[in-house]
Amino acid sequence: MKNILVLLMIILSLGYSQAQTTVNLSKDSTFSGKVYAGIVGITGFSVESSDVSVAIPIRFGASLNWNPSKAFFLQTFGSYDLGSKLAIGSFSAGINMSWFRLQFGYFGPVSTVNHRPHPVSAAGQFETWTTSLIPGGGTTATVSFSPKKKPLSFSLSCTIRSSTQFEYHGGFVFDEKLKVSAWATNDKFGGGVITYNGKKWRATLVGTPKNIAVFCGVDVYKSVSIYFDAGVDSWLSKNSEGRTNLSLARGEFGILNSFSYKFLKGLVGVGYAQETKQVKGYLFLHI
Repeated sequence: MKNILVLLMIILSLGYSQAQTTVNLSKDSTFSGKVYAGIVGITGFSVESSDVSVAIPIRFGASLNWNPSKAFFLQTFGSYDLGSKLAIGSFSAGINMSWFRLQFGYFGPVSTVNHRPHPVSAAGQFETWTTSLIPGGGTTATVSFSPKKKPLSFSLSCTIRSSTQFEYHGGFVFDEKLKVSAWATNDKFGGGVITYNGKKWRATLVGTPKNIAVFCGVDVYKSVSIYFDAGVDSWLSKNSEGRTNLSLARGEFGILNSFSYKFLKGLVGVGYAQETKQVKGYLFLHI
């Protein structure tokens, strides 16, 4: 507990200098970056016994963008989760024009960038189970096209997972509200995802050969929202009798209330997870 309190004080102290920082080196050259820190307290109460589980994920991260000219850019970020010891990093470079963008390096392909939250963010630390089914970053090349005066863009990516495994991603974004992507691994279908971001609600549907999942969040009153995050395994496989071998992989719903005070932001919430048969309480603080 003492170590957790010390880490929390570090997180709070970072808040005074954390805000997004942009430095103009010259007329065209610009540095921008941010630092992130967050802590989540998750308490699970079993509805079948007196068992209680506690998890406290803590994440630190930073990102940096450099635009040495209007057309050329470099991007990098890194994050680290204490406890799980999960490290996520990225470094890429590219060319960006009004209608064309080319990016290469180690980063997320189209399906990742368009549908999963950035790891160096609150949404990235509090990511839904549904979006976590989408592939992550890798050695990638992405090309994007944006027709002039159209709220529409198309992107294609190739990601190398190993010497024998290649992923091909394609997708489009319309007005930042509707996003559709799909991917294939070598010559086999890998999955597809649809995301809609409205004023009052947002939803993501993911389908792979193994899972089908859906997340939906609805704003019900000011900072209060309700959510539903669920999915099944083995929805395409069948047993010896020809029946589908469906099994619940995730089934959680609940209510969240977000808040902010000066540099500190966060949320509190409560939900029920059917797959673990737990009532779960959340407390999330980040800067």
